[in-house]
Amino acid sequence: SEPVYGVGHLVVGRASAPLIIRNKCATVVSSNARPVVRAAKGSKPYMVLPIGESKPVQCEERHLKKFRESA
Repeated sequence: SEPVYGVGHLVVGRASAPLIIRNKCATVVSSNARPVVRAAKGSKPYMVLPIGESKPVQCEERHLKKFRESA
């Protein structure tokens, strides 16, 4: 199926995400960055760049959620 987040979308790491992106805002650099290696729901691979970092990080779709600006 199509990726939920396209290139350039702002996302936030979920509380269950790896430490490097947990609760951090990031931008999607690439979707389907590598082959799917797990048979779990939401295991589509993404390459994201956390705000303030210089190196992109690989993660899965299930570790991300849509960025919502709080007032």
